[in-house]
Amino acid sequence: MIFLCITIFVDLPGTTLLWDEVQNTGHIPVFGIIALALLMFLRSANLFRDKSAIYLYLSALVLTVLLGVFVEVCQSFLQRDADINDVLHDAIGAGAFLSLSAARKRQVAVSSRGRELSLRIGFAVPGLLLLLLGFYPVISLSVAYIDRYKSFPRLTEFGASWNTRFVSLQRAILTGITEGHDIHSTDVNVHGARLTLLPGTYPGITIVETTADWTGYTSLLFSVFSQLDEPVAVVLRIHDRRHNFEFNDRYNQRLVVKPGRNDYQIPLRDVQNAPVARVMDMQQIASIMLFCIDLKTPITLDISDFWLEK
Repeated sequence: MIFLCITIFVDLPGTTLLWDEVQNTGHIPVFGIIALALLMFLRSANLFRDKSAIYLYLSALVLTVLLGVFVEVCQSFLQRDADINDVLHDAIGAGAFLSLSAARKRQVAVSSRGRELSLRIGFAVPGLLLLLLGFYPVISLSVAYIDRYKSFPRLTEFGASWNTRFVSLQRAILTGITEGHDIHSTDVNVHGARLTLLPGTYPGITIVETTADWTGYTSLLFSVFSQLDEPVAVVLRIHDRRHNFEFNDRYNQRLVVKPGRNDYQIPLRDVQNAPVARVMDMQQIASIMLFCIDLKTPITLDISDFWLEK
């Protein structure tokens, strides 16, 4: 009951991608335990004494999923986001725990030990697979964090699977570069990507939750290659975790992208001193954004990785 109340009423602190995923995955053990509690209640009530044990388990599963739906409905009235994925996690947790419970407890009389073992395995394997399915997002995201750490001081690695977990697009399409020009640095092993910006107010790319600690480095570097006939203006925005979402509380720099290759070297001293009322915390950098303002027609730019230099 305590776990259920926390799920409904409590917003746990923390805003990182991994912590958000951990909270989502937390529905699995919570509703798994709830499913086992309902199973014990139904068994003690002898509601299915004349039925096969399968009815007992299915009833516990259905009731748990309905409870999960009820929780999401309650959250929608409490100004919290209702999420169908939470119900899916609830169902995975209930199914996994009930399957493993059935594997542990002999429910029916069997003619041989081999037959009993087969039944146990038949219940255990789906339960374990459901747990693996449910916890896979946390595991894969944890691996992405490790790969990102290994890539530092490179902040992105376009083309790598881990990089997609930390990229958010706003009215934009990101694809690989398949031809021709040199967007790569000769000094650092960086990659490139093709960024198509669609008409909109602020179309662009955000590097979400970038490696936070930039102390000890002097510059942020990246390149942009334009095949356009005319220069185009983009904005580079950088903010830290203390950002209050006011314009004067972050680094904003208008960059002119000329036809051909454009190499940018942003002094981190300028980034640190950009907020008007304070100094940016260079140990807590939150994100990098590159975007256009009030774009009327689609444009395509090739961008390199972002990396830090001492």
